Amino acid sequence: MHSQETRNRSCGYGSAALTLSLAALLSLPSAAEAQTPKRGGSFNLATNQTIDTLDSSTSSTTIVRTIHEHTHGQLFVFDQKYSVIPDLAESHTVSPDFKTWTFKLRKGVLFHDGSGLDSGDVVASWNRYVKVSPAGKITAKGVVAVQAPDAETVVFEFDGDPGLFLSNIAKPHTVFKIYPKEIADKAKDRPLHFEEMIGTGPYKFAQWERGKSLTMERFDKYAADQRHTGPQGLGGKKTAYLDKIVWNFVAEAGSHEAGLRSGRFDLVDNIPLELKDKIEAEKGFGGTVIKPFAWINMMVNHHNVPMNDLRVRRAIQIGLDQQSIMLAAVGNPALIRLSPGIAFDEQEWSSKEGAQYYAKNAKDEAKKLLGEAGYKGEPITLLTTRTIDYMYKSAVVIQQQLQGLGMNVKLEVMDWAALLGHITNNNLWPKWHLTSMGHSIRHDPTGWDRNFRSDQWTPYRNAEMDKLLDAVGQEKDFKKRHEAFANIQRIFHEDVVNVKHGDFFAWHAHRDYVKGYTSFEGFMLWNVWLDK
Repeated sequence: MHSQETRNRSCGYGSAALTLSLAALLSLPSAAEAQTPKRGGSFNLATNQTIDTLDSSTSSTTIVRTIHEHTHGQLFVFDQKYSVIPDLAESHTVSPDFKTWTFKLRKGVLFHDGSGLDSGDVVASWNRYVKVSPAGKITAKGVVAVQAPDAETVVFEFDGDPGLFLSNIAKPHTVFKIYPKEIADKAKDRPLHFEEMIGTGPYKFAQWERGKSLTMERFDKYAADQRHTGPQGLGGKKTAYLDKIVWNFVAEAGSHEAGLRSGRFDLVDNIPLELKDKIEAEKGFGGTVIKPFAWINMMVNHHNVPMNDLRVRRAIQIGLDQQSIMLAAVGNPALIRLSPGIAFDEQEWSSKEGAQYYAKNAKDEAKKLLGEAGYKGEPITLLTTRTIDYMYKSAVVIQQQLQGLGMNVKLEVMDWAALLGHITNNNLWPKWHLTSMGHSIRHDPTGWDRNFRSDQWTPYRNAEMDKLLDAVGQEKDFKKRHEAFANIQRIFHEDVVNVKHGDFFAWHAHRDYVKGYTSFEGFMLWNVWLDK
């Protein structure tokens, strides 16, 4: 037996101070004491998202997944560098032919109802998960049996090598959460009721007022993962300092700001980004930048003349002033970053391949390339949407800049659904050349398969790209996978598959007494405490 995936990775005294008396010095709290977390308090947050179900297996919404990170556990999760680490699993081994995967569970883990976690709970949760979850049907591909030979062991049997199984079950979008066997067996293929939302996390559900709020309370018997000294992304050692967390579902941005100022809310996620500096400068308020978050992109239709000419694509790529585009789209320089990476700088998959083509702002060189390509003002259609603000704002500036290069660019504005239809329906490909787009975090390089594989999303064909995508989906050695992914990024820039503009970040405003807050694609409220 051997462990799968190399490295277990997914597959702010001066001299005047001397005048202080000894008594005064002794009366001052140390920095460590001032930052010692306090237990207790009720935490109220406002989010512009809402929920119609709490069953993470049947919901694809980010907010439901985020909520369940506080209440339920998984076998494996992603840490802050997007490496796969065990959560409820103690360890795992894989047979030489990769067909048998054996997981040992952590001891002493309790559910919110007081019952102990064992392998029967995992098997029952898996059996229900693959029935009711669209992601489960994909994750379960190749699984022929899941068994519990003893209380601490779960064995997955496959009909062949399942590839990056750990990564697949760790992804937040997969949401393979563990419930008590009795609940999973009873629910079968129906959605879980509120009282059935029993997990192993640091918080447990208390009350749900549909359309208004959701309340959770600290689970005092939570078994923190002692293998770590603190939180690690979605795993590690989580500590529930707060007595209660109330998720308030509030759509209006004005209500977020008003609630924060009145003290009704401790943290909000829907205040306009242009207010960031103003609010953070006010006494009693603060904010947290959420990064990585997403990056702004422009898709290129390689099948439409003149985008089939690399010289035209390169002219667009190197002729744009990406800094001004990002500032126009986001507004605050503290919330943007110019980076050539497909993966974010914070991820272990990050690379600088293709950087020589990125953010050059070389207008004279771009004009020369257009001349060499014989471009004579043929119409170029750039699709965008007002539905997503940053897409429209960036497209307006892109149009102006490309016109400055001598390109006849027409902006076509449509709703989000129509724009997606023009991308996904190849019968509509002749109607556009460029389109606004944005990309969220991909936990693993396999998440880019659909975007860059020949004619799956981008109108583009490249056999070398397809082979590299196959390699990152099949290779288990981290260094080899990283090399393959770096080459995917090389081709992305070299062939101008798309044009990346830059990374941008979210921002959440809060009162200054909120400590320990961070985010990993959503609120992370374990280890948050109130300094008041």
